[in-house]
Amino acid sequence: MPRMSFVRSLATITIALSVTATSVSAQATWSEIKYAFKHGVGDILYVWASPFRADARDWTAALGVVGASALISLQDEGIDRWITRADSNARLRYLDPFREAIEIGRRGGGPTHITHFYHRQTFPDGPGPMLALVDDARSEGLDVTFDTYPYEWASTRLLIMIPPWAQAGGPMPTKRRLSDTGVRNRIRRELADRGVLFAGRRAWDDVRLGAFTSPRLLDWEGRTLGEMITERGDDPVDVLCDVLIEEDLRVNQVTPGPWTETLRDFIRHPVGMIGTDSTFVGDRPSPRTYGSFPRVLGQFVREEALVSVEEAVRSMTSAPATRLGLADRGLIRDGYVADLVIFDPERVRSNATYEEPRQFPSGIEWVLVDGQVVVEVGEHTGARPGRVLRNGR
Repeated sequence: MPRMSFVRSLATITIALSVTATSVSAQATWSEIKYAFKHGVGDILYVWASPFRADARDWTAALGVVGASALISLQDEGIDRWITRADSNARLRYLDPFREAIEIGRRGGGPTHITHFYHRQTFPDGPGPMLALVDDARSEGLDVTFDTYPYEWASTRLLIMIPPWAQAGGPMPTKRRLSDTGVRNRIRRELADRGVLFAGRRAWDDVRLGAFTSPRLLDWEGRTLGEMITERGDDPVDVLCDVLIEEDLRVNQVTPGPWTETLRDFIRHPVGMIGTDSTFVGDRPSPRTYGSFPRVLGQFVREEALVSVEEAVRSMTSAPATRLGLADRGLIRDGYVADLVIFDPERVRSNATYEEPRQFPSGIEWVLVDGQVVVEVGEHTGARPGRVLRNGR
């Protein structure tokens, strides 16, 4: 059966789903998607390309049964944007999720937007082949864009380390499986087959843990999974499963993300946009949570002149607003929603680091959301006028 949830992401409502490559599950999934979009739940389909997927083309196989007609009919019902979450392992197939996203757009005749598009140090090639996919698709006449986040540290649930098959059915079945020795042995074999963790070259030492609630584990807040494995002296998979079970699967992780040496190639690309993918959990989240936009304005604009301030602002405001179909946002214009950030271009900078990520930026004195002041002279006013948007409004 397909698994589906409605989540907030990228300033709009998206649909996240995982589906097996069968006609029955694909048909059921399309029916649910059509219902959701018809009733204004969202305007973007968000497809997760799992790092554990045996073949990144299995989504294409699933879509092949109903793909072209479903994509077109979905467009008729208001869906005209496709987003593929681009997380892949470091094998030679690492380009497959991106090719898949573009192929979905090609079949459906609609735009494709690849989110979290960046180059990892663990990828076998440089950023050239990734960016060439976008450039070649656009040369072909396809409408393909992407976004990246401007920090070297990613963050998500620790549960991402567990293969999708072990998570089928929800939290309770997942915890039962993680307690099973046979399941742990299978996970151990699959991790060994992958060879290198997608997180980074230091494997478990690159996985910083957070958001603990169990009193017995609170002292591990902000420390690494590698440290925990060493101190306990147990098998890594046993430690991983034990922690997930004790914490009810809710542990957060911070791991290496975009590689410093290639990050700038994505930031300065003309169809690239800037996102944050903020995760406000744990004592030490990724520094991108507090510092993404200020780092672009301070380091990449003022200090390095990588892009102009105008282009940087566009990539963080009007470009994503236009891409997401937010008709009255992203520009300073009569009749538009007054979402405004007032910053000093000579002072703005990020203060968030890997070691001290919960640091507010410098040089941003005023912020307005929907015309209401939420930051005044650098201090939050307590106002919270933000709201969920339906169909871009």
